[in-house]
Amino acid sequence: MKDVIHTDAAPAAVGPYSQAIRLDAQARLVYLSGQIGLDPRTGELVSDTFDHEVRQAFANLKAVTEAAGASSRTSSSSRCS
Repeated sequence: MKDVIHTDAAPAAVGPYSQAIRLDAQARLVYLSGQIGLDPRTGELVSDTFDHEVRQAFANLKAVTEAAGASSRTSSSSRCS
């Protein structure tokens, strides 16, 4: 089973992408798309500083992860590139 994940608590995916894909109902395998420091309410970058943008990007990732039924506490692997 494959579920497309969407939450309004993170910026909408642009183009043919999804915020995340969950491959099983127990949320044991979830693929998240890349996030940047966009405010999900305005669609604008949160500030001109790297620190604020990174914090927002991780907040966006957390929101999508939770929408998929998972959490950072249950994550066994993550890759940032």
